[in-house]
Amino acid sequence: MTQAGAFRGFGGLFVEPPRVAAAGEHFLVRSGRECWFLTADLFGATFHRTSPDEFDSALRQTKLPPGLRVADAKLTWQDERFEIASLGKFTSVAANTTTLAVTSELTHTVVLIAFK
Repeated sequence: MTQAGAFRGFGGLFVEPPRVAAAGEHFLVRSGRECWFLTADLFGATFHRTSPDEFDSALRQTKLPPGLRVADAKLTWQDERFEIASLGKFTSVAANTTTLAVTSELTHTVVLIAFK
């Protein structure tokens, strides 16, 4: 598990807790009126500006993989269970073939969890 992004007041991008949507093998992130294309791999994550229209379109198409269950601060994927109580209630969840992206009400980051 890793976190990408931060509160703007501490040098990050986000003015408020972000939301995430799947965009193919990548993610789109929105915080306030601003949106970013998020790429992440073993070496880190980068954010690139994008439009709110692209985020809204991706949000409408975002679907979770079969077998993934999300409830408050708990995720269940196949036989793995993730409890991330320190994040509080999840506000958005998106996935691609290798990674789960989660946002919550208590952080200005996107939490990335690699599927095994």
